[in-house]
Amino acid sequence: MMTELDKIKHILKHFIEHTEEHAKEFEDLAEKASSHEGGQALSSAIRQAAKKLMEAIEILKPLV
Repeated sequence: MMTELDKIKHILKHFIEHTEEHAKEFEDLAEKASSHEGGQALSSAIRQAAKKLMEAIEILKPLV
């Protein structure tokens, strides 16, 4: 039987995997945005968001 802590870790592992996928999608969107006139600011913001997502993942990964 899983403990409550095991359940939390299991859910976090899923969230981490899902978030990594989204971070990769963010990078793709940033690339697309940068190819359009006026898209540099949006591209930069998307890349910053993706970086922060990955930073959060790196904090959690060792604990699950």
